[in-house]
Amino acid sequence: MTKVNTTIRLDNDLKNEAMSIATELGTNLSTVIALYLKNNFLIQRWLNFKLRDEYWFTKEASEDLERELDEIDKWIDISKPYSNVNNLIHDLRNNAVKY
Repeated sequence: MTKVNTTIRLDNDLKNEAMSIATELGTNLSTVIALYLKNNFLIQRWLNFKLRDEYWFTKEASEDLERELDEIDKWIDISKPYSNVNNLIHDLRNNAVKY
């Protein structure tokens, strides 16, 4: 199989980190990219990653987190603060805690 040179543009930090990891694994960046293209893209015909936000959440996970945070906000300040467990248990037993 004839090999050709291909130019891709990468962020310099990304390239350096990828090259470092490839070296640790005993290979080089060219081989890593070729293996990725062959195994994931050509054979399986899919991209083996999900788009993520700046916190590395997928869109779905980010939306789930937002829903959970909204739900938590509904429960803030539903009870008075307690300085000890005994007072909380007393209120729970006497149905003094409203939720």
